[in-house]
Amino acid sequence: MSQPQNDADFSLQPVFVNGREGYACYRIPSIIRLGNGNLLAVAEGRLANCGDHNGIIRVVGKISQDRGRTWGGVFTIARNILPDGTEHVAQNPAPALDMMDPDNAQGRAIIIYNKTEFGEQFITGGSGVRRACSIESFDHGRSWVNERDITTEVHKPLKPTYTAVYADAAERYQHPEDWRMNFPATGHGIQLRGGLRNSPATRGRLFYCAKLTKGDRSVRHGQNYAYWSEDHGRSWTIGGVSAVLGSSEAMAVELESGDIMVNFRNNTGAAGAGVHWRGVMIHQFDEDGNILMAATHRDDEGLPDPIVQGSIQRYTWSDEAEYGNKSRILFSNPASQRAREKMTVRLSYDEGRTWPVAKLVDSGPSAYGDLTVLDDMRIGLLYERGNQGGIVFARFTLDWLSAGQDSLSG
Repeated sequence: MSQPQNDADFSLQPVFVNGREGYACYRIPSIIRLGNGNLLAVAEGRLANCGDHNGIIRVVGKISQDRGRTWGGVFTIARNILPDGTEHVAQNPAPALDMMDPDNAQGRAIIIYNKTEFGEQFITGGSGVRRACSIESFDHGRSWVNERDITTEVHKPLKPTYTAVYADAAERYQHPEDWRMNFPATGHGIQLRGGLRNSPATRGRLFYCAKLTKGDRSVRHGQNYAYWSEDHGRSWTIGGVSAVLGSSEAMAVELESGDIMVNFRNNTGAAGAGVHWRGVMIHQFDEDGNILMAATHRDDEGLPDPIVQGSIQRYTWSDEAEYGNKSRILFSNPASQRAREKMTVRLSYDEGRTWPVAKLVDSGPSAYGDLTVLDDMRIGLLYERGNQGGIVFARFTLDWLSAGQDSLSG
């Protein structure tokens, strides 16, 4: 068996099955719990094959109304159709849930994603543009509205000729900094609570830690940067850019201090020695809510990695008496330094400094994944069974993860 048997504490369900429901391949999963407790699973639906940039790719979703036991059918969230009618690539969906909008008390779901007609090497080489777009749902993922091109709010492309391609571009793509690649969080975005102090300077922000490249730098020499919305997704602000080169596919978690820990695919590791670790940065906020971007990073030697995406997710805060007054942060990735295999979930009690709990979810091929917390405090992990094995959902208890050594009441 490549995973434990299904039982009361652990279950595994297929979600996006390659070759079914109209798509040859599904990749790049992300997941959030919606305001009504349902789960929204999002992925790239690749029409013809599993290639990253070949042919038509759409942002697609599925909903579970029973905490991941069963899943509804595939539906389309976003497509990239040009004015001439040709369809290209919509990809890298990163959902977030806004539960602090006074006009939408039941929660507003938002997804940021990319549209492009070019592969990564073309874009880093100066051809084409990688646009950023947003779309939102007010009815728990059933319908998606208000699609917007937010490229110049979160990105700085130098592509003035694209006025002729995108009617709404006008003079907006003329930035001398010449940012080329841009990715939102590969996984989910987060809404900040302002740390244990509930700082009003950051509380309620929809926060994304993203990746960019500048000028002629390759994709392996990207930089980590941050952007956010303080008006529930109506507008976006670039917060800052880290000077560290080599960060990729970053995901953020808010610390109890109110700082931001970013865990990222680390392209700066000792590749020649075949030893790879996750990269970690800590970004701070000043009293006015301005971000102070980290100038350095550390290799987290508690998190082996084959240079691939991983997921990080807060589980509980230390001011939650109902959950034992413990800080708990979850992390998942293929925990191998040789191949994309051995999907593992870890647990930290000290704000991500160490990871004393580790549990193998799947010993077979595994790649990208994303964590969430269910409304009954079970843990959910939506992940790829290798690059071409489809996407499944693992659901398990804290007791299963900690082998009985941790309890929400203890």
